[in-house]
This record gives sequence, C-alpha cells and structure tokens, in this order.
Amino acid sequence: MELLEYKTKLFELLGIQEMDQLPNALEKADDDLKKKYIEQFGLERDWIRELYQYYLADREGLKQDYTPESLASLLGAIVGKCGDIVDLCAGSGSLSLHVWPQSRIKAYEMDSNVLPFLKFNLSIHGRTAEIIQADVLNENLTAEADGVISNPPFNISNSAGYGGCRTGNWAFVMKALSMARKRAALILPVCVLREEKDKETVRKVVSGGNVEAVILCPGKMFASTSIPVCVLVLNRENHDRIVFVDASKIAEKQTREQCGQYGGSSHTGRVYKKEFSVFSDECIAQIVNVINKGEDSNFSKYVLIKEVMDNDYNLSPKCYVPNVETEEQQTKLEWIAEQYNAIIRQKNACKLVISETLAKQLGLDKELWEQAKKNSAEVAEMISKVAGAKLETEDYLTFTKSRELTIRFKSKDVLPEIFQQFVPMWVNRITLLNNLENGMLGQMRDYLLPRLMSGELKLDE
Repeated sequence: MELLEYKTKLFELLGIQEMDQLPNALEKADDDLKKKYIEQFGLERDWIRELYQYYLADREGLKQDYTPESLASLLGAIVGKCGDIVDLCAGSGSLSLHVWPQSRIKAYEMDSNVLPFLKFNLSIHGRTAEIIQADVLNENLTAEADGVISNPPFNISNSAGYGGCRTGNWAFVMKALSMARKRAALILPVCVLREEKDKETVRKVVSGGNVEAVILCPGKMFASTSIPVCVLVLNRENHDRIVFVDASKIAEKQTREQCGQYGGSSHTGRVYKKEFSVFSDECIAQIVNVINKGEDSNFSKYVLIKEVMDNDYNLSPKCYVPNVETEEQQTKLEWIAEQYNAIIRQKNACKLVISETLAKQLGLDKELWEQAKKNSAEVAEMISKVAGAKLETEDYLTFTKSRELTIRFKSKDVLPEIFQQFVPMWVNRITLLNNLENGMLGQMRDYLLPRLMSGELKLDE
C-alpha cells in the first residue's frame, strides 16, 4: 500500500477530508475506532510516523527528521529491558515503539502539533505511556528512568544555556545523562564527535567515564536528509573504556519504491526509487553484543579512556577502528550547505527586476546589492575549491536600464502606493535571510578554519 492510499483510507475511516482535520480526529478517536484502525492497517508498519513526516513535519523550524525504524530498534536494543524509559523529543513515538514492551514510558515532546499523533500511535500499540508537553532544554525536568532514548533536533541553539553547553547537541547529551539511572542512547549528527565549541563538556563526560560507546552509522539512513549520524551511548556508571563501533561496515542497503504524493497523474503515477542504509536484526544484535561484552571485532575497538584523553578527546571511531570509512567532514559541510542553500532559495524565490531610476526612488543602492551578488558567487566558488561543497548563489534582484518590472504599472512615472509598501517588506525579508545566511557562513568558517590551520584541508596555490 502506498502512503497516498493509506492517507485516503485513513481519512475515510476518520470521516475527514483535509489534513488540518487529522489532529483533532486522532485526539477524539475512541477504542472502537482504534480497533477498526488496527484491523484495517495492522501494526507492522509505522504509518503514523510516515504520514506525519511526509506531510506535516517542520524540518526547517523544528528540525523534525523522524527516526528510521532500524535506528529506533537499535536504541531499544541498547537500553534493553528497562522498567521505565524516558523518551526525550518523542515526536510521533518512533523510538518508544521499539523499547521493551513492558517498559513504562514517559514521553516528552514540545510540538503541540504532533502530540495527537504521538498519543494515538502509542495507544494503538498498547504502550503504557505518560505524555508530557515540554521544552526539554528550557524546562526543569527532574524525572529519572532506568533508560533514556532520544533523537533530538540536530544543531539547534542552547538558548537557555542548559548544562553550561554552547550547543544544543551536547545540551541534549547532558540532559539525557542527568535523567538516566543506567544507560542513555542518543542519535546525533557526527559533528559532535569532533566538537570544538563544547570541548569542556566533552572532557567532563569522557574523563568522568560516562561515555560507554560511540557508534558511527552510515549515510542515507533518514528519509528526509542524507546527513550521516552517530549513536552516543552514555551510562551513569563509570567506565574506564569506550567501545568504538563502525556500524557502516555491517549495515545493509535497501531500495524503496514510492509513487509521488502530490500533483497530477503524471506525478502520482510515477514510481520513485531511493536507496537507504538499514540495520538488520542480526546487525543490531552484533552491535549490542560488542558493547555489552566490550569486545574488539572487525568493526569495533575497546579503547581505554586515557588513550581518548591523549588523543584530545576525539570521539570519532576513525581514530580507533581500522579502515573506518567516515563521512564526517562531508557530513558537517553537507548539513551547513543544505541550510545555506535553503536560505538562498528563499531569497531567490521572489526576484525583482527593476529599472535603476525606480530603484533610486525606493532607496535601493545598485552598487551595494550588486556587490552582495558578487560576494555570494565568490563564496560559492571558494567553498567549492576548499571543501567540495556546492553552494547556490544569489539571484533575486536585477537592475535594468529599461522600465522593466514584474509588476506592471499603468503610469510610467508614478509608483503605486501599494508597491511602495511592498518593497520595504521585501527588503526586511531579505535582511532577515541575510542574517540567517551570515550565521550559516559563520558555522562554515568555524568548522573549516581549524582544519585549514592544521593542514587537514589545503588551499590550492
């Protein structure tokens, strides 16, 4: 069954016509309707997660990239049989569905839009759960559990300064560690393995013996982003060694087919193929086994903490496991380039072609704007040479000698009042996007500069 077909049948079952009616319908679903849902769709496939991810996830604002099933299974296997579990940033419940069935779940989620999906999903799977709407980093959460699992939003700011961390990634690490009586397992971007901004936090956690294992995952595990990830396994009990795992060596490739979900028949009738990396049950068992037994293997290495400390607290498995094929540098740059290009596309979405005369009347400085366009092209060229990342260039304003403008005027000499009101709004929007663009360029600078200085990356003559 295709996702579009599932959506159509779900709407029929719930008696709704539009997507914005779905949250309320799920919230009001009684036991009889849930029973009918199970009879019609079964529970083998997490349709709720797929539906929310494809149609409703806020990737840009809330960084919602919902957890692939095999990664969720891996985290469930790592924390094992826990009497109670905390799921931080629970989303639609992808992780909670893969923990030990007898575990009591306390699921924290900030986004009110996904709460009905989370409640419904856990309910139809018969999970005992307490669902709490909370901003994990900005609220004082004192609950503890045997195990903690989390796929938090990647690379967000830590505005509240939780744990004294400068980045959201390590703030989530510290939050999870504070709530776990035993193990905590988090899915994080691989850039955390060579952290610069939160180096003090890394030193504290590593030297304290709280990092039990680091698992490097292959790329292309998520449906909506190609960024490779890692799994950080923490433990309140001190360990004198860390197990480094290169799981990309034993992951499998899977090709999935799906028809288009929007548009006419030419799109919905077309089959799209996409390749993903997945962990089989056997692969998950191998990973958990080397962690629990602390064994070396052809994809893992048991390393003394002192060696990690002597290696400047570098948590990248490529430094310890032989022949690791890592995409760490590419990963960080991919993420920055992806965010940067999204900003540029927003700027380019509305292109203004305007005569120089009219531009002057509106206070648009031709030289300033054309210099910005030139700078954008130069930055893209430089980054391409240094790191191979492809950046899009700005193309949202062109000055012309003719009286050309996308919006046509009746008068050749008088600017309509409505247009005079529009341009300042457009300029403010561009200014906001410029600030976001500068932030991404700053992150790119912070990541590339140490590597240029160390000689890891080199500029051509």
